[in-house]
Amino acid sequence: MGKIIEGLWDCPFCGNKRIRAGQKTCPDCGHPQDENTKFYMPDEIKYVSEEEAEKISRNPDWQCSFCGSLNSDDLNVCKNCGATKEDSERNYFEMRQQEEEKMGIFAAIIFGMMSCLAPKIKNVTIDDLDWERTIDIEEVVTHNESDWSLPDDARLQYTKSEIQSYKDVLDHYETVTETKTRSVIDHYEEKSSYVDLGNG
Repeated sequence: MGKIIEGLWDCPFCGNKRIRAGQKTCPDCGHPQDENTKFYMPDEIKYVSEEEAEKISRNPDWQCSFCGSLNSDDLNVCKNCGATKEDSERNYFEMRQQEEEKMGIFAAIIFGMMSCLAPKIKNVTIDDLDWERTIDIEEVVTHNESDWSLPDDARLQYTKSEIQSYKDVLDHYETVTETKTRSVIDHYEEKSSYVDLGNG
């Protein structure tokens, strides 16, 4: 069995941060964990002692259908209002999924409203139109340029000797040492991962 780390939560009512997940109500305002509660890992990882871990349920918390507060899986009645666990309709993971779906729907509504307000293409009829035209007039002038061949209608003014191109030739051979590396197994590492049990 893996080791347990107690997570943290933030109170959505008063803004108190980093409350231990085992504390089901906010120590500042008394507001219980509810549908706005989201557990997260602490910065410094501390494992729960084995003695305490045996008392903690591995099942997700359940949400009371009447008052909306989260209750530990080992409780059969809501600690805030006394409603029974049997009347509960969802656990922590189902609650988080529904909250994320609500956010997705909200985002879709906002996107829809934005697209309704976006500019639209319309067909219009032009009643009046001013037309202006610019014509470039060409002029025959003499240009002095140099090249290896003359175009038609060109006049040769003078000739001179120039280098037309360079060619690569073999000058010498050179010995180069090439170092190659290959990967080999040096050692093995053990890695751990964390799983949200839905109970903080």
